[in-house]
Amino acid sequence: MQLAPDYKEIFARKRFVFFSHYDLNLYRFRMPVMRALREWGARVWAICPPGEYSPRFREHGIGFVPLSLDRKTFHPLRAWATVHRLRSILRALRPDVLHTFTLRPNVYGALAGWLAGVPAIVSTVTGLGTLYTRHDVRTRVLRWGVEQVTRLALRAAEAVIFQNPEDQHYYLSRKLCRSEQARLIVSTGIDIKTFSPDRFFPDERQRLRQERGLSPDAVVVTMIARLIAPKGVREFLQAAERLNGKARFVLIGEPDPGNLDSLTWEEIGEYVQRGVVLAPGWQKDVIPWLAITDIFVLPSYREGTPVTVLEAMAMGLPVVATDVPGCREAVVAGETGFLVPPRDVDELVRAIQKLVEDPALRRRMGQAGRARAAQRFAIERITAQYLDLYAELLRRHAG
Repeated sequence: MQLAPDYKEIFARKRFVFFSHYDLNLYRFRMPVMRALREWGARVWAICPPGEYSPRFREHGIGFVPLSLDRKTFHPLRAWATVHRLRSILRALRPDVLHTFTLRPNVYGALAGWLAGVPAIVSTVTGLGTLYTRHDVRTRVLRWGVEQVTRLALRAAEAVIFQNPEDQHYYLSRKLCRSEQARLIVSTGIDIKTFSPDRFFPDERQRLRQERGLSPDAVVVTMIARLIAPKGVREFLQAAERLNGKARFVLIGEPDPGNLDSLTWEEIGEYVQRGVVLAPGWQKDVIPWLAITDIFVLPSYREGTPVTVLEAMAMGLPVVATDVPGCREAVVAGETGFLVPPRDVDELVRAIQKLVEDPALRRRMGQAGRARAAQRFAIERITAQYLDLYAELLRRHAG
């Protein structure tokens, strides 16, 4: 990675803390930036609830500090207890930069960072989530309350990063942050060398299909996501049932008990038992599954910028996604795939069927998607934007 020669001087011995609600979120999506900072001489810590990936941070020279986080409610007493614990941790670590991700960590992190006297606080909005995909009275009231807290907390942030312009516009229109704070960095980046269709020869793809019980000539349609309603899982299952026999459908992921809109294995199992979908659960390595896929689908209700879609594009796959914020940043309708209205199973079926029946269209859109992923979302490009921002903030405080 070619960066400015003074980065060593800027980052050496500086302290960075990354805070999120989930260890996988930090390990899978933030590790390139954290590793880059380590290479430039910075000290880096990850703070999140402990999980399977927690021990792996130390393998990269990154410290790990566990912090429990209630993901189901914004109960004031529990929230304040979390802020208090995080403040104590930050006072001990004394970071120069605190970077937080997702709604609760953004709020708790900004408040705790301000109380702990952290010089530079950066918040990343990775999408607006369930609060903005449900519109019942209870959710609207909760959303109003959360926005009051968010508006207050983000006053402490020097930069608020958005992954698509629509989320940025919403925050600015609601005065949840100020225009001088807002930064647009689309996605967390994709390693286009790792996610590359050239890694797999045809005979290897056939072997992988055989191992998974898929015939060589089947058109495979895959969705990878947390198994929660706002990702469009039920619409995917309904589309799979209607197109059963014309293609094989694969659903990769697992339920999220911490999310109120999570599906259950019992619900998904009904479709598996009828042979409508193959549901292997969460997969540590999705690349072999993408290598045997012909069409990628994500019928989400709203996204930041969906990493799974970018990974599929990098693997040379056409994508059927929904015409919603985030997905519009990734997919160029009619060029790299199709965009359909959210919650519209009829249009979803039509778009998938069109690709199922047209191999040449699949190849053309897949090639265009690969080119777009390489040009716009390559990890080197995205990481450089984060490092540029950190350098700007550190220079500001040094001056």
